[in-house]
Amino acid sequence: MIKVLDRAAAKEALTDVGVGFFMAFPVALAVLSFTTWMNFGVITTAVFQTLVFAGAQVFCAGAL
Repeated sequence: MIKVLDRAAAKEALTDVGVGFFMAFPVALAVLSFTTWMNFGVITTAVFQTLVFAGAQVFCAGAL
């Protein structure tokens, strides 16, 4: 019984990681492309990326 639960939990965790990667990667690439185009520095890019993902978390939490 415990092995079945662990296997199900592992499958769910891997699915969540996969979905998260496929959602986050294009956003991160877009942010990096935009900040490079605007000639922002590394620190500004990091702050901008953090704000984008924090805003996305707040938006998604509100959607639930």
